[in-house]
Amino acid sequence: MNSALKILSIACMMSLVACNPAAEPRSVEGSNESPGTSTAPVSNAEPTTPAPAPAESADTATPPATPAEPAPKPEPEPAKPVPVDANTLTFNGMGKIRYGMTKDEFLALKLRTHGPSEMMDGPDSCHFYPLAPSGGTEVMIEKKRVTRIDVAKGTPNSLGVKVGDSIESVLAKYPKAIVRPHTYLPAGKEVVIWNDGRSAAFVLQTDSNAKVTHVRSGIPPNVEYVEGCA
Repeated sequence: MNSALKILSIACMMSLVACNPAAEPRSVEGSNESPGTSTAPVSNAEPTTPAPAPAESADTATPPATPAEPAPKPEPEPAKPVPVDANTLTFNGMGKIRYGMTKDEFLALKLRTHGPSEMMDGPDSCHFYPLAPSGGTEVMIEKKRVTRIDVAKGTPNSLGVKVGDSIESVLAKYPKAIVRPHTYLPAGKEVVIWNDGRSAAFVLQTDSNAKVTHVRSGIPPNVEYVEGCA
């Protein structure tokens, strides 16, 4: 009987152990995580602030705006060139007649002349050769070279000036012209206009009404002679 009770007790104890499963492991105290859930580590670094842009140096800084300069005053409009032909008087001569050419070269052109109208003997001889049928145009030859041409009324010239023009209109075209008193006419003037190199000039004579009466060009000193060859 006692043996049967011992066997029954052992069987009951074994059945109790089988009916009571093992306790699940307890979670860590204070943790809110569920079992089987992993948590990424939390970084304690502060957020990075972008570095400020470097300040401009004195060499790269934008320079201050320069105040605008006043507009220059307009200069007088230069005289327009005049078409040159064989009958146009210029700073260099007229047609085939060129200042500096020899007397023989001039005569070789075989221009119609009336022969020398004025002559001075000797090595420094001076001659005027009136051209025909110009009616007033004369070529001066001094020391056997062409030095000056006095033209008749109506002969064109490279200045664009003609007999009868006022001295004011001449100076408006050529503001650098030199104005001086006429040698024999108290109220008259002489207007001298030099080329850029001052190697030749025009001389314009005016009357008492300040009107152009005579035009010539040539090389110095002949172009400024007052009385022909003197």
